[in-house]
Amino acid sequence: LAKEVHTTALKLLDAEVHASTRLYMLHGRLEPLKDEVPKKITVVLRHYLQLVTNSNHRKAITRLLVSQHPLAIERMRYKQRYHRVEVPRHQRLCRFGCREVETVEHALFFCKKSAALVNRRELFMSEMQALEPRVSWVGPWNATNVLRALIFRRDTICQVAKYAYKVFAIFSEEPMVWPEGT
Repeated sequence: LAKEVHTTALKLLDAEVHASTRLYMLHGRLEPLKDEVPKKITVVLRHYLQLVTNSNHRKAITRLLVSQHPLAIERMRYKQRYHRVEVPRHQRLCRFGCREVETVEHALFFCKKSAALVNRRELFMSEMQALEPRVSWVGPWNATNVLRALIFRRDTICQVAKYAYKVFAIFSEEPMVWPEGT
């Protein structure tokens, strides 16, 4: 009976994760096990919690994975103290003036309106190209999958976590641009 309850609980948890649009980075996730083929595991001490030793970087990658980051796509999802309405997704635009929705993928791979961000991205991409060739042709059509590939590898997770931390810091230094009337 205990095993059946455990199995059912794992299935329910897995279904909740896959039903959540906010947890899209975790959909179809395969855990990169040491010296084994990656496999689907619902509950386990995740590789990034063990491998990313800098606590700020670890928090950044965790926030990225569970959509608790400082980007407009999430911050404008909820009513705020001074902004009483939820902002529609298409109006959660990049604070640097790109006229694109400020998503994780936009922030990490595409925003070109911040010199600090572009410089940081160039360093990151040069590090990653040797380890993950797909990073050289990242585009809007595959950005989420490329990011997942980088996150769910044991040999790239520390660099991705550090990069996420730096990018979130750059975005946090600039105030979000709230649409008129919010």
